Amino acid sequence: MAQAMTPVDPRSIPIGKPLRDPVYARDGTLLLAKGQIVPNVQSLERIKGNGFFRPSFLETQLMAELPRLEEHTRPELLHPNAPPEPEKPRPVVGVVGKKAKRAISSSRVLRVTAAGGTESFNVVLIGGLEGKSLVISAPEREGKLVFVKEGQAWDIRGFSGQEVFTFQLEVTKVAFSPFPYVHLSWPTANAVSRAPVRSTRRAVCMLPCVAKVPITRHSLGKATTELEDLHGMLLDLSDSGARMGLGRRLPPEVERFELAFRVKVGERIRLIKVDAKVARELEPAGDHEYVYGLSFTAPDEETWFAMHAYVLQQIVQELEVPIYAVDD
Repeated sequence: MAQAMTPVDPRSIPIGKPLRDPVYARDGTLLLAKGQIVPNVQSLERIKGNGFFRPSFLETQLMAELPRLEEHTRPELLHPNAPPEPEKPRPVVGVVGKKAKRAISSSRVLRVTAAGGTESFNVVLIGGLEGKSLVISAPEREGKLVFVKEGQAWDIRGFSGQEVFTFQLEVTKVAFSPFPYVHLSWPTANAVSRAPVRSTRRAVCMLPCVAKVPITRHSLGKATTELEDLHGMLLDLSDSGARMGLGRRLPPEVERFELAFRVKVGERIRLIKVDAKVARELEPAGDHEYVYGLSFTAPDEETWFAMHAYVLQQIVQELEVPIYAVDD
């Protein structure tokens, strides 16, 4: 039986960049190979014929993408008959040096404002000794140090887990060697206010995903709706929603769609399929011009547990990487 084909919007085919996925004719003839570069729009028009398509078998596409993006996936989990590959040590990336080589956990980033002031600065929580002092990096403005003096009060705001914390501390010492840092007084329990900002924990991730989006097309006065696979990336994930990056904007009439992606928990890989609702369009992030906040509609119990376990695993892995570890 011939494999079902899904139409591909020509606007989603990049010009001057390597193709992420192959493109076929309706009859399965390969038109553009993966990695091929379309030099200009005219070249695309010459081969368009009756349109562009790709196989709509979602499992095949996701399985093909997984090894490329999940560098720690063991081949025998994907192909049971394949010989096991020697396990590679997990690379660790540090935050020392002139530029951070990995994202700093949000629980270690604080927002500070001089008491009575309006300008805020992001600083890194370096550490502290309970009951004595918190140590933070010195605040900077456009690469230059902000004036901080001992005895000055600063309002501190930080995020951890599902809550945001706010408190006011006094600067007890300013030091410039071996790098600029600031000692703050220790926050007392009754001076800290907290407020929930999320109902569930969220983990940063880079998971390839496919959104099966209903696309309405008008021809000869008739409207037809077809499901089209839009390939994107989940930028963060919780058990109740996600942040998804796409290369093209979702049609304004699309509110709900099926979302599919894979998670790896321990040595197990699970395909997740959930009904997703578009909550809002967000600011562009990284290479993703179009970013959407999604909420999931009542996932079944097994799916919920798989996503919940993945989120907790990602958080634990972030905490396990020593902040002093650096690349070779």
